[in-house]
Amino acid sequence: RGLLSGDQLVFALRLAEIRLSHDTAQFTTGTGTGTSSYHQHEQQQSLSTSELDALVKQGLNSYLHATPTTSRGAAYRQAHSNCPVLHAGVPLSELQLDSLAHLSTLLPASLKALADPVAPPEEPCRGEWAAFLKDGEAEEKMPIQWVPNELTSGGDLGTIRFSILRLLVVRALRPDRAVAAMELCVTAVFGNSFSWRGSSDLYEIATVETEAKTPLLISSSAGFDSGGEVRSIATGRGIGLVEVAMGS
Repeated sequence: RGLLSGDQLVFALRLAEIRLSHDTAQFTTGTGTGTSSYHQHEQQQSLSTSELDALVKQGLNSYLHATPTTSRGAAYRQAHSNCPVLHAGVPLSELQLDSLAHLSTLLPASLKALADPVAPPEEPCRGEWAAFLKDGEAEEKMPIQWVPNELTSGGDLGTIRFSILRLLVVRALRPDRAVAAMELCVTAVFGNSFSWRGSSDLYEIATVETEAKTPLLISSSAGFDSGGEVRSIATGRGIGLVEVAMGS
C-alpha cells in the first residue's frame, strides 16, 4: 500500500520472478518431493532457467527506452522467413522486429516453433497473428500453435510457463499491452486471491492471515502512516505494543 500505484505491478512481477527462481532452482537441483515420473512431468512444464533469465532481462524499461537496431531486425526477417508473424499482413516496426530478434536469441529453444516452423503459415494462422497485432486486447489473442502441447493442456505449472512466454512475446510485439500481460502473469503465479493493487487490509493480514511469529514488512511512503495503522490494530485488539525506532 505504501508503493506508488505505478510501481505496485512491477513489484508484484518481481515477487513472481523470485517465486519462480525458487521453484526453478528446486527442479534444477532435484530438491522437490514426489514420484520421479510426476516430477519429470512438472519439470517439463516448469520454467527453464533461460526463460526465467529472459523474463528478468526483458524488463519493461528495455522497451520504453529501446533504440531499435535495423540490422538485427533485417537479419531476423531474412533468417526466419517462415515465421508466422512476418506473414500476418501487418507491417512490423523496426522496434518490433528488433525486439523479436533479441528475444529469439535469448530463447532459441522455447521460440523455435515460432521462429523456425517447418513450412510457411497457412491462412488461419496468419489471420490469428494479424488479430494479435491489431487487437486492443492482444494478450487475450495470443496464437498458441507454436506453444508446446503440455503448456496448453491444463495444469498450474503449464499455465505459469505459458503466461511467461506470452508476456515475453507481448513485450516484443505489442509493448502497449505489456502491462496487461504482466497482470496475467502475476495472477498465473500467485492465483486470483493475490492482492497486489495496494488494497490489502492490514488488520486482516495481521489477525487472520498470519501468526504472531510471522514477520511483516510494510513499505511506507509520504501520506501513508504505517506506524499509525499498527498502533490502531494493537489498540483495537487490546494488545501491548513496544515501538523501537530504527531510523528512516
